[in-house]
Amino acid sequence: MAIAATLIGARGTTATATVTTTGGTSTGGANSVFYLVVSYDPGVTVSTVADSKSNTYSLVGSVVTGRGRLARYRCIGGTGGASHTATITFSGASFAVLSLVEVTGADVSPVDISTSAVDTTSPYTIASGTLAQAAEVVLAAIESNTGINGAYSESTGFTILSQESDIGNFWTHAVAAKVVASTSSVTASFTRSGDDDAFDAALVIDSFKEAASGVTGTVAYTNLNDSISASGTVTVPLLPIFGQACL
Repeated sequence: MAIAATLIGARGTTATATVTTTGGTSTGGANSVFYLVVSYDPGVTVSTVADSKSNTYSLVGSVVTGRGRLARYRCIGGTGGASHTATITFSGASFAVLSLVEVTGADVSPVDISTSAVDTTSPYTIASGTLAQAAEVVLAAIESNTGINGAYSESTGFTILSQESDIGNFWTHAVAAKVVASTSSVTASFTRSGDDDAFDAALVIDSFKEAASGVTGTVAYTNLNDSISASGTVTVPLLPIFGQACL
């Protein structure tokens, strides 16, 4: 399966301490990564992170503070299914925005790059650095609450998966994804219409490795009529009667 990133659900909240994303259908399993991005008021802290499938999330890197705060959490190889939501509880009114993204087709040890930055000039940019392998998905996010309400855009080939533009009610963010085919460093470059370029923007990049293609393992035969069709590396044991492998 080729690696991909899909939005499962997103949600903003105003003067409350708890926010839950809208429900969506996720895949889950060994080749899945759930990636939760949250932007929120700098005066509060995150208390708990959970989802409706009883998965456990860990903070990636550290919380980045621009004008607001930007954090991301991940769960590798978690349980998926229908009506999948994520919930974060804060120490107080957060005015937060949450985006729950699923990476599918990932390696069972998928984590590669995790980095963060603060940029003060639009377009706001962040570079990944050299990637570990050619086939990866790179996820980038920005928190930038300046100017007037306006949509985020990205100029280097990322696809915006989720965004909130209402700076009057939320600490807004955007999340974008790009599948790459080389190990070259990737730069995300964000702008937002109406931005007055007066405040720091918090940025993050995380990349996840694609699972190797093909089949690797041992194939067992029950009779001489068995056959297989596979790509990749397949190990076939010797048949005990004839002393040779048969495909």
